[in-house]
Amino acid sequence: MGEMESARQRVEELRGLLEEYNKAYYREGVSLVSDREFDLLMQELTQLERLHPELLTEDSPTQRVGDDSSDGFRKVPHRVPMLSLDNTYSLEELQDFDRRVREALDHTPRYSVELKYDGLSIALIYREGRLVQAITRGNGSMGDDVTENARCILNLPQELKGEGYPATLEMRGEVFVPRATFTRLNEERERANEGLRAAGKKELEPYANARNLASGSLKLRTDYRAEVVAIREKYAQKIAREGDEKKRTSLARQEENAVKRAVAKGEAAHESLKNRGLECALYYVVQEGDVAGSHVGSLEEARAWGLPVVERLRLCQDIDEVFATIEEWGSERNDFPFDTDGIVVKVNAYADQAALGLTSKSPRWAIAYKFPTERVTTPLLGVEFQVGRTGAVTPVANLEAVHLGGSTVRRATLHNADEMERLDLREHDWVEVEKGGEVIPKIVGVSMDHRREAGSRILYPSHCPACGAKLERNEGEARHYCPNSMSCPPQITGAIEHFASKKAMNIMGLGEETVQALYEAGLLREVLDLYDLRAEQLPGIGRFGQDSANKLVQAIEKSKQQPFERLLFALGIRHIGTTTATKLARTFGSLRTIASASLEELIAVPDVGEIVGQEVYSYFRSEKSEALMNRIEALGLRTTADEKEAVEVVSEVLAGEKVVVSGKFDAYSRDELKALVAAHGGTIASSVSSKTSLIVAGRDMGASKLKKAQELGIRIVNEEEFGKMIGRE
Repeated sequence: MGEMESARQRVEELRGLLEEYNKAYYREGVSLVSDREFDLLMQELTQLERLHPELLTEDSPTQRVGDDSSDGFRKVPHRVPMLSLDNTYSLEELQDFDRRVREALDHTPRYSVELKYDGLSIALIYREGRLVQAITRGNGSMGDDVTENARCILNLPQELKGEGYPATLEMRGEVFVPRATFTRLNEERERANEGLRAAGKKELEPYANARNLASGSLKLRTDYRAEVVAIREKYAQKIAREGDEKKRTSLARQEENAVKRAVAKGEAAHESLKNRGLECALYYVVQEGDVAGSHVGSLEEARAWGLPVVERLRLCQDIDEVFATIEEWGSERNDFPFDTDGIVVKVNAYADQAALGLTSKSPRWAIAYKFPTERVTTPLLGVEFQVGRTGAVTPVANLEAVHLGGSTVRRATLHNADEMERLDLREHDWVEVEKGGEVIPKIVGVSMDHRREAGSRILYPSHCPACGAKLERNEGEARHYCPNSMSCPPQITGAIEHFASKKAMNIMGLGEETVQALYEAGLLREVLDLYDLRAEQLPGIGRFGQDSANKLVQAIEKSKQQPFERLLFALGIRHIGTTTATKLARTFGSLRTIASASLEELIAVPDVGEIVGQEVYSYFRSEKSEALMNRIEALGLRTTADEKEAVEVVSEVLAGEKVVVSGKFDAYSRDELKALVAAHGGTIASSVSSKTSLIVAGRDMGASKLKKAQELGIRIVNEEEFGKMIGRE
């Protein structure tokens, strides 16, 4: 393989990883890797694109900010793009930043220094002194309108005080949950769990970290007005088409009940939001109107108007003062009442900022310095090996409790056998623990000063700790797997829990404790045994009474109506998430068609690829596959996809059209556009072919897909043109 081809492959690999990590962080609130690991991957990609500029594309993660947009919120444009910041973990790189700035300006600027809050970015707009809009960063150009939720931020004024503020004022900052509030909310959850355990109900998961809580809270669906309007429109159409007066009356009652449920749900979410104790810290004034000529000056004016400007803000005369501030504040980071992961350095004078300018992703006049990841040393009490539902065996270290990054840590992941071998763990060792991304505890080293000579080496097992089967390791993978999926207890119970989970078959009342009790009672040996359960079997098992037994059996029976894509996800095929399951279901149309598909056909499905395609292909060629499908069909579960079944057809404007939806959109999500296509009589196609008659194209539509469409002469419209086609101007 030549150097160029090797670089191309690595660039594609890095972009895929960064996109996956960005999506998990911004859309799902999950840190799959530490900030440091993410930044190193981004730096590697940046360097490769510099060395090979022909590989640089506009949609590369190096050229745009992450996207925290969520479905269900109105998308609004930012008048001035909300960019991200370059960051560094190195004082030497910070020195280089200072050198570049001085060379570009030809003088030594003053710098503002402020703490970097770990929360959710937000833009706040005041007109004539009143808060009128709050917008999340989104993709930097367009964000989610969260105005009503932002009014619940405790320290955010609805009206400015004093005088002298511009007619239109835009502030930017970070929404966060203070550490004390985060602790209180988790304590409330634990108290609630005591009652849930006593009632045999599923317990509430503790909040993982304050940042995720802040992000999720600001995105709660509290504004029920749009949903009520949609309900009214839906039932108005149904009632208008219904000729039978009794059915019209029944529909009207259904409409009122649906409205009441929507209102109650919104009001409950609003009450929950108010209890979450959100606060914000504002760190930037978008220059507009009569504001001071510097960053610090503008923030001090904003503070005088009653706005919650960042608590720690310091004007430094040069980079040496910046370094001194970093050392001072870094030593105090655990004493702050909020989570912080670094310090932001900005050129203070607006004239200097304008001279330095921006890149497509970040300003050249600012940089974030990330604090070194906090590390502590604590005794290792032992290592246990957990078996997951897919058979993956993960080593987990049990530790003497230690305070780290605002929480108490008692367990930490060891990842896999290679990591254990690298660490060379021994009994009675003391280990060095970090929190990856300030979230996930992991062991990064061993304190040799504490090692005892007599300590025995801790070895990764050769056989499954749960069932005794010999472990296997696939080529190119870091994990070992237990192949005994049919009779390994944790795999069976894990598969049942996954099958019943909310995003799968959504069977309420089947939490970990309940599944374990049913397994130990001999009533469950595989997921489909759920459908053989009878209410009279359950009282006396675990916490079951007759009422809870009846409810569970009813929930299991109701799950038979879940759509095919949920069933496909529920089967627990490795690497198959909800999105991939939906794509496979809509591409092939039925369980039997997927089962008989060739590997090439599976790989051809967008976003499936070779690894996922091979997993699906192998799953349906296993010994249990045919018997499983026969039983699924006999039970009456839904094994075919019918998109129109869930969509009310409101017109035939797109009748006969085969439509591909591709790219990123502002006013709609891709799923919403696909639903609109179906609602107006069209058929969704997953890929461009000679049978495709229309493409709804957004930003970042694939170049190869666009080229093929142009070669085939297929009509291409943007989302605005599509809206006109279906009467949504």
